[in-house]
Amino acid sequence: MILVEDGSEEDLNLFITILNYLLVPPYLRRKLIPLTKELSFAGALPPLNIPTHNPSNKKPEINDVREGVVRTAFGRKGKVFFGYKRYCLMLSEREIFPGERVLLKITSLDPLKCVEEEPSKTEIYIGYRVFHSGVNDLSHTLRKLCGECINIMTSKLGKAFTYREARNFLKEVKSSKCLTLFFGNHEKDFNEIIPKEAFEALGINHVYNFIKEQGVYSVRTDEALLSVLSALNFVLNS
Repeated sequence: MILVEDGSEEDLNLFITILNYLLVPPYLRRKLIPLTKELSFAGALPPLNIPTHNPSNKKPEINDVREGVVRTAFGRKGKVFFGYKRYCLMLSEREIFPGERVLLKITSLDPLKCVEEEPSKTEIYIGYRVFHSGVNDLSHTLRKLCGECINIMTSKLGKAFTYREARNFLKEVKSSKCLTLFFGNHEKDFNEIIPKEAFEALGINHVYNFIKEQGVYSVRTDEALLSVLSALNFVLNS
């Protein structure tokens, strides 16, 4: 997730803070996140409910992947709290330190043991990553993070995302194996927010309206995000 400033820097920093807060499992927040004015009401936000946060509060099982924080460490070994009544004895390929947030995989239940899991190699969804880019640096940031992608801008003025468009889109994405979506805000499309030169440098491949006959002047970004990702998830897994 790449955030581009379109107004107040203070609002952008607050948004980044909240998004990073949500990435921390509820059982680790008191240990990792200090009390601040900006997060006074963040506890009212719904949790992400991703597997590593253990939303169903189930007991650990072999091969479970969880997030934890190192409590004590001895070189490459340490005791990790991961929201369970017992600490897990973790083995890592690197030196670990108390207070570190780690991703772990359960390897034994009695005794309770785990190994550090490499985020880039795990097969389950562990959450988004938050990046911030200046307007003029956006195309460079995208190439650095994603390489060559299919770039799609969402817009009320774009082509309707029909079944025929979806079939052609699916072929393109499978060939590139990378997809980037651009969203505007509740008042402006993405191309209306950033300078023309910066927009042209992105190399947008398609402009789609995913919510045909939406019936409102503009769909709010959070609603558009859910609608677009739901549609694309269905297409990409069909």
